[in-house]
Amino acid sequence: DCFSLALADSAGAPSWEQLSFGATASSLMQRTGHTLTDLQQRGCLLLFGGRNCQRDSSSLARPSVMNDSWIIDVTRPEIREAKSTGTPPSPRAHHSACRLVHEVY
Repeated sequence: DCFSLALADSAGAPSWEQLSFGATASSLMQRTGHTLTDLQQRGCLLLFGGRNCQRDSSSLARPSVMNDSWIIDVTRPEIREAKSTGTPPSPRAHHSACRLVHEVY
């Protein structure tokens, strides 16, 4: 699930709205321990890593840890894989991230 909280509506009260990204996004959203970083582009967020809530086929005891990157555009709404160059960080969960000017650390 993905929800948006408008901090104030016309009555001045916060208001929740569930966003719908379609079937492709449903498996993407089934994770925990990821980071979601504001990219300072109108309505775009970077989702990185985390643990898949589904079990890894090689080990029924542990969920898999990921190092994938996705751009979530909440204005459209759509989700697309973040294409990048270089070697990504190793798979991780329960980490932190922040954006500083034009880079995410």
